[in-house]
Amino acid sequence: YANPTQMYRDHKKFLSILAEKIGVDKVKLKLAKDYKHMTEKLKNGEVDLAWLGTFPYIDLRKTHKIAPLVKPIRYGRDFYRGQFVVRVDSGIEKLSDIKDKKIGFVEKGSMSGYLYPKILLLQEGFNFKKDFDEIGFLGKHDNVVFNVYLGKIDVGACYDDARRTLKNKEKEKELKVLKTTDKIANEPIVCRPGLEENLV
Repeated sequence: YANPTQMYRDHKKFLSILAEKIGVDKVKLKLAKDYKHMTEKLKNGEVDLAWLGTFPYIDLRKTHKIAPLVKPIRYGRDFYRGQFVVRVDSGIEKLSDIKDKKIGFVEKGSMSGYLYPKILLLQEGFNFKKDFDEIGFLGKHDNVVFNVYLGKIDVGACYDDARRTLKNKEKEKELKVLKTTDKIANEPIVCRPGLEENLV
C-alpha cells in the first residue's frame, strides 16, 4: 500500500511484539510488488503469514486451504472504504464531472483502489471504454495520491484516507474526497497451507 521504507517503519513494533508472542527470535517483513506476487509467496511457502487484500484472499480460497487468523481493526473499525480524490482547485465537484478526465487506480486486485470504485462508477452509468481520457494503474495507493496532488491525473481511487500518505497537513488540504464506496471488510491476515498447527 505504500513505499518499502514506510512499510518497514509502520510494522517494526508489530513484528517485535509478534515475535515475542509466538516465541521466536525474529519475525521478518517480506514485501511483494503487488497482491499477485504476495499470493505466490504464500502458496510457495516463502512466507508463513500474509496480510492479503480482501479480493486476493477470496480468490486464493478457491484453490488453497488457507486459514484466516484475524481481521485487523484500524482506526477503531473492522472495515474501510474506497474513495475518489481530486485536487480542490480541479473544478471537479461531483462524480459526473470526471467524464473525459484522466483517472488513476491502484491495481486490478485492489478492493478500495479499483474494484469497489469501478462498481460505483458502473452504477453511475460510466462506460470504461469511452468515458475517460486515460485510465492508469499506479501500483500503490500513495502513488495514486501523489499523482492527483501533482496534477498528473485528474481523479484517483484509493483507500480512505490515503491522503495521509502526503505526510503534510497543508498538502492534504489541497485534495478533497469526491465520493466514497460502500464498506469493505478489513483484509485478513492468513497463514500458509501446511504451517505447523501449534504455530497457527
